Amino acid sequence: MTEFDETLWSEREYAQEYRDHADHYIQERDMLFKVLVSFYRQFIGIGQAKRMLDLGCGDGAIANQILRVDDSVNLTLMDGSKDMLDAARLRFWQFPKLQYVLATFEALIGRENSLPTFDFIASAFAIHHLSWSSKIGLFEQIYAYLNEGGAFLNIDTVFPNNPSYTDWYYEFWREWIIDRQTRLELKEAFDHVPNRARTNPENKLDPLQNQLDALTRIGFKDVECHYKLGIFAIFGGRK
Repeated sequence: MTEFDETLWSEREYAQEYRDHADHYIQERDMLFKVLVSFYRQFIGIGQAKRMLDLGCGDGAIANQILRVDDSVNLTLMDGSKDMLDAARLRFWQFPKLQYVLATFEALIGRENSLPTFDFIASAFAIHHLSWSSKIGLFEQIYAYLNEGGAFLNIDTVFPNNPSYTDWYYEFWREWIIDRQTRLELKEAFDHVPNRARTNPENKLDPLQNQLDALTRIGFKDVECHYKLGIFAIFGGRK
């Protein structure tokens, strides 16, 4: 049994709930996507027919953002959940050339799949489910699968470098959700999500600086955190 098989993401109902309510769960999700698209424009290039991997793609949230600005991209979506990949296929029915790979991170770490190299590898809210040793193994394989000059961008939750801020960051997240619920007059409440996420043993967050240092040791250049708000961050590097 893999780490993925032991998580809630392997359950259809949980995955569907996340797809339905992610905008209400994730703090400033729109800004995270804006940073992603801006990075892509600047460092990958619109209309260049580059090869991209959406790693742990879910129903294709990242892929959707990129396809909206660049339908020339040669895009592969990879996830360990068949339900998520099926949702992505349905979402992108008008893009028949997209490639779909049903595989876990463990399979990628073990090089059990035959994949091409990519100019851009991106992931969102997936890698934090891995243990530290598995994170390192995945980062190493991401580096191996990148073309020279390619880039890796990870949108994820991280612990602060200074643990004294952890309680505040989770409370700040909860306050943001409450404010959104009030402004949008949502019928369903989501302010329990930060505490649920914090106490869920499947979420194995690590300090941001530790992950930046790991990318540097592996060989990534220009390693940087491009955006951070509480526990939410966008970081990565180039090859």
